[in-house]
Amino acid sequence: MGEIGEYWRDYKGYKRHQEDLRLKQQALKEQESTLQDETTSTNPAPNLAANNNYQDHSNKTQKTKNATNDATKDFTEDTKKKTSTPNTRRCWDWMMVSGSTHYARNRSSFSTYRHVRGQITSSILPGTGRIQVLGIGAVKLNMIRGPDDPRPYTLVLKDVLHIPSAVCNGISIFLLPVIFDVRNRRVFDSHTKEPLFYGEKYFGLDRAVLAGDTQGETYMEDGTGYMLSINAMEKELETLARKAKH
Repeated sequence: MGEIGEYWRDYKGYKRHQEDLRLKQQALKEQESTLQDETTSTNPAPNLAANNNYQDHSNKTQKTKNATNDATKDFTEDTKKKTSTPNTRRCWDWMMVSGSTHYARNRSSFSTYRHVRGQITSSILPGTGRIQVLGIGAVKLNMIRGPDDPRPYTLVLKDVLHIPSAVCNGISIFLLPVIFDVRNRRVFDSHTKEPLFYGEKYFGLDRAVLAGDTQGETYMEDGTGYMLSINAMEKELETLARKAKH
């Protein structure tokens, strides 16, 4: 009987423990239910008008952003057009020089062109380093025959070097079959003696007068002495010409 009584006491204790757990779980469920009811009662119903206003504001904001982006895009494209227009960015200073080659600063000056990468030295400026050449080709220039002769003349220069680092363009008078009147800056055909084009004083040097209203960039400055003739070595020029043929 002693063992049975002890077992019974343990069983009753177990049942009481189980009942206590059940009551605690029930109390927790009731507490959670109460909290949910309070949360529902304190949260107002969604305000459709407010949501619509927010949506309208978002749409307006998006439209404003789109308009701003479009305006920025238009401004950027317009700026690109302005800065890349050949007639305004191109250098039209064609100086009359006495070097061993013609040269041009801008790619847009050429009527025919071949990419040729190379370097030349200018013997007239020793110690100034080598000059980078990006291409070679032909250039056509519309000239005026004289200050008192408005007839047009088309000058065709061949084997012109593309030198972007040049401060101007150069026409080597000594490479042309012409007679050069240095005093009056007049150029005549060596056979017919017909006037071809002429020059004007520009920064103390001679600049060829072109036909039409040529507006572009100039990179020469007052108070600066310029030596614009490029006397490259014959072997260097032959190498560039050979590359251009391949």
